[in-house]
Amino acid sequence: MTCFPFFMANFDLMKRFYLIFSIVFLLGLIACNKKRPVACFVEPSGILEINEPITFKDCSELANQYDYQFGDGEFSNEPSPEHTYTSVGTYKVSLTVKGDKGEDQLTRHIELISIPLTNLIVGNYEGSFLETYPIDTALSNTYNGGCQIYAKNLKEFTVFIPRGGFDTRAIGTNAELTFSELNNLIPARLANMKTVTGSFSHASGNLTLTLTGTDPQNEDTPWVIRFTGVKS
Repeated sequence: MTCFPFFMANFDLMKRFYLIFSIVFLLGLIACNKKRPVACFVEPSGILEINEPITFKDCSELANQYDYQFGDGEFSNEPSPEHTYTSVGTYKVSLTVKGDKGEDQLTRHIELISIPLTNLIVGNYEGSFLETYPIDTALSNTYNGGCQIYAKNLKEFTVFIPRGGFDTRAIGTNAELTFSELNNLIPARLANMKTVTGSFSHASGNLTLTLTGTDPQNEDTPWVIRFTGVKS
C-alpha cells in the first residue's frame, strides 16, 4: 500500500512532463512550418521608354519590408513603386524583401529605350479643313489648306493650322501615334477650344485632327475644326 501513492505521484509527474513536452514540440513545429518570404514583382511588359513612369507590381509572399534598387542609383521601399528612368540602357532591378522568417531577393534586367515620336510627325501636311457650327450651319465652311508640325522635344510638338496653333503630346509607337492634350492655344480666336483628338499613321503619312470648342467671334457658338491631310 505504501507504493501506490508513490506510483501515483510519479504518474502525475510524467503526465505533466508529457504535456509540457507536447506543447513545446507543437510550438516548435508551428515555428518550423512558417514559410520564408518570397520576393516577386511583375516585370514591366511592352516597350519601356525613358522619361515615362514604369510601375513594378508586387507579387511577393509573406513580406513586410521592401527594398527596390532600380539600377540607376535610385531606390524605393514601396511594395509596388513607380519609377522613371532618364537615360537609355539596360538596368539591373533588384527587390529584397524581409518577413518574419528571413529575407529573399529577386533580380531582373530591363531595357529602356527612347522613341522620338516627334521625329516621325514633324513636317508639312496638305489636306482639307471642315469647320462646322452645329447650331448655325450657315457659318460652316470647307477649304483646302496646310498644317505644320514642329517638335518641342521627343514627345511634345506644336501644331499650326490656318486658324492658329497649339501644343500637344505624342502617345503611341513608331507605327501610329495619337494626341489629345491641348496647351498654349494661339491666337485668341482659338482660346475657347476645349479638346483635341488626333492621330498619325507612319505607313500612310496621314494626319487627322479635330478641335472642339466655341468661337468667341460668333457669340461663343459651338465650333468644330476637322483636318485630314497627308505629309508632303
